[in-house]
Amino acid sequence: MARETPHPVASDPPPGPGPIDGLDSLTAALRELRVWAGSPSYTWIAREVGVIRGRRGAARVGAAPGRVTVYDCFRDGRQRIDTDLVVDIAEALGAGIEGRTLWRLAARSAMRPAGRITSQVAALPQRTRPFAGRAEELARLTAPDAPRVHVLHGLSGVGKSALAVTAAHELLEAGLVDTAVRVVLGSGEGDLDPFDAIVSVLRTLDPHGTVPSTPAGRRAAYLRLLSSRSTALVLDDVDRPEDVELLLPIDSTTRVLITSRWVLEWPIGVEDIELDGLDAASCARLLSLTAGRRLAVDDQAAVDLQQASDGLPLAVSLIGARAARQTTWTAGQHVQAYRDRLTSLQLEDGVAGALTITYDGLRDDERRALRLLSLHPALETGLGAAAALLGRSTGATYTVLVALERSHLLRRTAENRWEMHSLVQVFGQRAALHEELTEDRAAASRRVLDFYCAKCASAIIVPNPSAAGDLSWLPEAPARWGAEDAVHWLETERTTLLAAADQAFGQGHHTHFLRLATMLSWHLWNRGDMNTAMSLQRVAASTAAVLGDSVAEATAERHLGMTYVRSSRPAQARAHLERAVALLRDDRHGHLPAALNSLAVCSLITGDYEQAIRELDQVNELAVGAGDADLRSRALANLGVAHTRLGHMDEAVAALEGAARLAAEHHWPDRERISLSNLADIFAQSDDPQVLHRAVRTAEAAITQAQSFGDEIGVLYSRSNLAIALHRLGDTAQAFALTHRVREQAERLEVPELLASVLNNLAQMHQRDGRPDQARSWFRRALEVARARDAAFEVERAEHGLAALGGDAHATVVSTTRGSSEGPG
Repeated sequence: MARETPHPVASDPPPGPGPIDGLDSLTAALRELRVWAGSPSYTWIAREVGVIRGRRGAARVGAAPGRVTVYDCFRDGRQRIDTDLVVDIAEALGAGIEGRTLWRLAARSAMRPAGRITSQVAALPQRTRPFAGRAEELARLTAPDAPRVHVLHGLSGVGKSALAVTAAHELLEAGLVDTAVRVVLGSGEGDLDPFDAIVSVLRTLDPHGTVPSTPAGRRAAYLRLLSSRSTALVLDDVDRPEDVELLLPIDSTTRVLITSRWVLEWPIGVEDIELDGLDAASCARLLSLTAGRRLAVDDQAAVDLQQASDGLPLAVSLIGARAARQTTWTAGQHVQAYRDRLTSLQLEDGVAGALTITYDGLRDDERRALRLLSLHPALETGLGAAAALLGRSTGATYTVLVALERSHLLRRTAENRWEMHSLVQVFGQRAALHEELTEDRAAASRRVLDFYCAKCASAIIVPNPSAAGDLSWLPEAPARWGAEDAVHWLETERTTLLAAADQAFGQGHHTHFLRLATMLSWHLWNRGDMNTAMSLQRVAASTAAVLGDSVAEATAERHLGMTYVRSSRPAQARAHLERAVALLRDDRHGHLPAALNSLAVCSLITGDYEQAIRELDQVNELAVGAGDADLRSRALANLGVAHTRLGHMDEAVAALEGAARLAAEHHWPDRERISLSNLADIFAQSDDPQVLHRAVRTAEAAITQAQSFGDEIGVLYSRSNLAIALHRLGDTAQAFALTHRVREQAERLEVPELLASVLNNLAQMHQRDGRPDQARSWFRRALEVARARDAAFEVERAEHGLAALGGDAHATVVSTTRGSSEGPG
C-alpha cells in the first residue's frame, strides 16, 4: 500500500530531473522522484501542494489542485504542462528549495519550442561615458556597509545597466571588490538556463579552471570561486527572481547588482531601487557632456529637455550626439527638433524621436550600415562579422562603425567589438524593412552566416580534430588556430553562434542552420551543455529529413546519439545511431565509418565488447581504405579499450600502440595521452617488475602530456594507473596516498566514471593486501556510483569483487587489480 507521507526508499539525495528533451522525459523524471519519495498517493500530493502554496500566501480556497490534475502531471503524452504545479509537486516530494529552480528549468526546457536558443554573455564592459546624475543611487550602491544585493528597476532606456556597470567600476576603484563580472540574462521568456550563465561566469573569472560536468557540481564550483574572492556581480536584464535564484551567492563578500524592467518580488534582504528619469539639471549636464563642448543650456531648455525625453539618458545622449555635429543650433532648438519628430516612429517612451534625429543626421553609408548591422543575430558584433554584413572591407567597416559609435548608436565593448542597444536594433530593423530590398536583406544575412560558418569551422577542429569529418562542405581545409585562441573565440561567440543558428532556421537558411548545428555540437559537448545540443540536433534531424538530405540527417542522428551517450543514456543513443548507420548504407562520401564508430562507442559503454570489436574492425578497415588517419586512430584507441575489458591484452597493446603512433605523427597530444594512459593501465596488471616499471614510465609520460594542456581529468586517470603500478611494485603507502588524492579530486570535479573506477581500485588494493572488510566497503561504494551512472564495466568489477569476497572474512585476492581505463571516443 502506498505511503501517505514522503519516505525516501534510500538515503540518497532526491533524484534531479536530468537532461530533459520533451514533456515525456519530464513526466518520467517526476515519476522517478515520486518513487524515491515512497510513492505517496496523488491525493496526498495534491493536499501537500495546497499546504506549500498556503505558506507562500496563496488563498486557501483553490490553493490545492485536484487529484486528477496532479495525476496528469505524471502521465505521458501531454502537450503542455503547468510549470508552477510541476515545481510545487517536486517540492512536496522532497526536492527542496534548490530543487524548485532545477525543476522549473526542466519544465521550461520540456516546453521550449524546438530550435529556440538561450542567449547570455559574461563580461564587464568599459565604464559608461559620459555619465551624469544618479549620485544618490551610486552612493547607496557603493557604501562599504551597503546590503549585499541590490535590484535596479525602471523603464528601458532609463540607465539601469549604465548605473550598475558604473557602480561595479567604482567598487573596484575603491578596493571594495577585487573583480567584477556582468552577465546579460535578457534572452526571452522561458529561455534562461542559469547553469549556462554559471559556466560563463566560471570561464570568465577562471579561464583555465575545469568546469564540472553536472549542474550541482557547477553551482558548487561557482559558489567556491565567488567565496574565494570579493566580486561585484552584475546580473543584467532579469525577467523573474527565480531566473537568478541559483546565481545568487551565499557568501558575504560578493556584491550583486540586478537590473530589471519589471517590479518584482524579491527575498528579504534585497534592497530595491526604482530608477526614474533624470532631473532637469542632470539632463542638461548629460546633454553638454555628450555634445562634447560647452553647450549653454538655460533653465527653460533644461526643463523642456527633461519633459521631452522623459529624462531617459538614452534619449538625451542621442540628442547630444546630434548636437556634437550640428554646432550652430542652441540647446532649445535641439529640443524642439526632437519634439517635432516624436511621432515619426512608435518606440517606447519617445526614444524613437531621438533615434530619428540621430539617424537623419548620418551620412547615407552610415544609415545603411546601421540598417544592415541591425540584422545581426546578436546585439554584440565583431569587426569581421560586421564587414560580412555590410559586404565591405574591414578597413571601411571600421570607419563606419567608429562613426556610429560617435553617434551613440553603437557602444564599444572591447577591441574591434561593438554592442547595439536593443531599442536601436528595433529601430534599425524597421528602417531596413522600409528602405532595403528583400533580396538585399537576405543577401546580408547569408553573408554573415557564411562568415560564422567558416570561422566556426576553423576554430572547432582545434580542440576537436574529429570534427573535421563533419566539414566536408568546405572547399579546402580551414586554417588552424592556436588552441587557446580557438577555445577563447568559441566561448566568446557561443551565444552569437547559437543565435545565428536560430536565425538561420527561422529565416529558412537551412544549409547554414545544419552546418552550424553540426559544428556547435562539438563545443556544447565540451561545455557539458547536453540540453542545448539535443535541442539543436532534433531540429537538425527533422529539417534534413524534410529536405531529403540523408547525409545531413544521418549526421544529426549521429550527433544526437552521441549526446545521449554523453548523458549516460545508451539505450536512447543506440536508436539514433542505428538510424544514422541505416541512412548511410549507400553512402559514397565517407560518412559511414564515423557513424559505425559512434555505434561501437555505444556498444562499449553498454558492455557489449564483442559487438564493439566487430564494429570497430569494420571502422578500421574502412578508415585504412580511405586513408583517414583521424578515424583510424579513434578506432584503434576504442579497440584497445574493448580488448582490455575482454582480457585480450596482446591485442589491446597492439591497438593502443598503433593509436599512440598515429596521434604522435599527426600532433594530436590529447589522443596520444589517452592511449598512453590506457597502455599504462594494461602494463600495471603484470607481475613482471620490468613491465611494471614500464607502466610507471608510461603513466608519468601521460601525466606530463595532460598537464601541458591543462587536462585535469586526464591527469587523474593517469595518476590512478600510476598508483596501481606502484602498489604492485610494493610501494603501497604511496599508492594508497595517490589513489585517495585522485578519489577526492574525482569527487570534487564530479567525474562519476573515474570515481567508480578509483573506488574499485581501492577495493582491489585492500583485497590484494588481505583486508577484506575494507575491500568490501569500497566495492559497495563503487557499485553505488557505477549503477547511478550505468557504467557497465565498473558495475561488473564491483559485483565480481563482492562475489569473490562473499562472507569469508579471510578471503584473499581472486581478481587482478585494474587501473583506470579511459572511455571511448
